[in-house]
Amino acid sequence: MEKMSKCKVCVTGGAGYIGSCLVKKLLEKGYTVHATLRNLDDRSKVDFLMSFPGADTRLVLFEADIYDPKTTEASIAAAKSIAMSCVRSRSVRRVIYTASVVSTSPLMEDGSGFKDFIDETCWTPLNLSYAYSNPNLTEYVVSKTLTEEHILSYGTDSNIGEVEMVTLPLGVVGGDTFQSYTPLSVALFISLLTNGEFTYQALRFLEELVGKLPIVHIDDVCEAHIFCMEQPSIRGRFLCANSYVSSSEIADYYRKNYPEHHVKQEYLNGPEREIKWGTTKLIEKGFVYKYDTKMILDDCIKCAKKNDDRSKVDLLKSFNGADSRLVLFEADIYDPDTFDPAIQGCDFVFHVATPLLHTQGYQFNNTTEATIAAAKSIAMSCVRSGTVRRLIYTGTVISASPLMEDGSGFKDSIDETCWTPLNLSFA
Repeated sequence: MEKMSKCKVCVTGGAGYIGSCLVKKLLEKGYTVHATLRNLDDRSKVDFLMSFPGADTRLVLFEADIYDPKTTEASIAAAKSIAMSCVRSRSVRRVIYTASVVSTSPLMEDGSGFKDFIDETCWTPLNLSYAYSNPNLTEYVVSKTLTEEHILSYGTDSNIGEVEMVTLPLGVVGGDTFQSYTPLSVALFISLLTNGEFTYQALRFLEELVGKLPIVHIDDVCEAHIFCMEQPSIRGRFLCANSYVSSSEIADYYRKNYPEHHVKQEYLNGPEREIKWGTTKLIEKGFVYKYDTKMILDDCIKCAKKNDDRSKVDLLKSFNGADSRLVLFEADIYDPDTFDPAIQGCDFVFHVATPLLHTQGYQFNNTTEATIAAAKSIAMSCVRSGTVRRLIYTGTVISASPLMEDGSGFKDSIDETCWTPLNLSFA
């Protein structure tokens, strides 16, 4: 391969989860990158990409829209248009298409079951109805399958010339992100913890389509793209995933290693299928995966936690006056002493933070212990501060029930003298 400083690489969809990670890694390796965005007036995406090291001198952004050359029509049209653009350029030697494992289902053509293996010879039968599907998911399968077929067909098209065509059908991509939100594919993994209806349905849809879940880390995904680019010559289809597991295996891992989260029993009872991961084509070419199942699943948790916190920070920082008069502190109600720095120097304190559900793994046995300990600690912090004049606690009406002590009925009125009797069973 020629020297990096002389090589230019184009990345379409540069602001997406995979695209942005790929752009950053290419810049780190010294390449000059042309990245496309749908809208160059979207300052958040432009600023995001231009913040990468090396972007000021080696990243050029272009406006391009896959819907300007219905999803399936647009995707195929874009693939053909991009392929012909590569031919017209007279400089492009290879097109690497980021495909999806949804095009590689080992389902039998008649839908009667699965083959014993999944590899590059598998193509998703498009004449079937898929479990857990909806119109958008079905359209996505058709789009990705037909587009990949078209891309590979261009590799044997005499009009394409010497341009090599490579497709990388990716498993479910997990790991961290540079984006300010949790990517959809990461959300699929953690749907087993968040109970997200849409994301869990999509996860089960994939499992029923592909038999089990091929998974791969975002860093390995980017390295695989670059690996295929840097080969002297390569063409064809290469499945990209380093693990092939069931959703119940993922759920069981999270249950055992993240006990502070509740995993529904139904998630642990998913299907167990004996389908073999039957390909090593990419590895045989010399590619080495760095991330195993544990690392992928752990990094999904880290990504979700980080972006959840980041979104909260961004929300608070967006308020008028926040730039000059809002100071944020890290404190945890399960570690009450951490509130001291925030309270120090204040005149008034609003105690609003209260856990709704108990988080296991701390020194408290339940929510009640944690809440009372935090209230006591925060009150003492106010005293120690020497400045706080008033503590205002955000209570709730559930503590002011007008129920009789013996549960025989209600009092005639509800006011501040009412306290909920805790010895009763509540309907």
